[in-house]
Amino acid sequence: MPSSAVCPERRRGWPGPDIRIRDGKIAAIGSLTLPEERQIDARDCVIHPAWVNTHHHLSVAAEGRAGAEPEPDGSG
Repeated sequence: MPSSAVCPERRRGWPGPDIRIRDGKIAAIGSLTLPEERQIDARDCVIHPAWVNTHHHLSVAAEGRAGAEPEPDGSG
């Protein structure tokens, strides 16, 4: 799937790596697409692995706030 966005924790912005799916599973992420592979345009899509909390506020990930951090005073 070319031009998809992956938002790992602590990353700001929306990078555009390709996602290779093999046998229904994510096999690789990066600059991967070969001309002979079937391509799905996922530019306007959100891709979630199975069995994850899909109730997610994308603005949190886009702002780099995906991970929980304790407050400076150690509470929370």
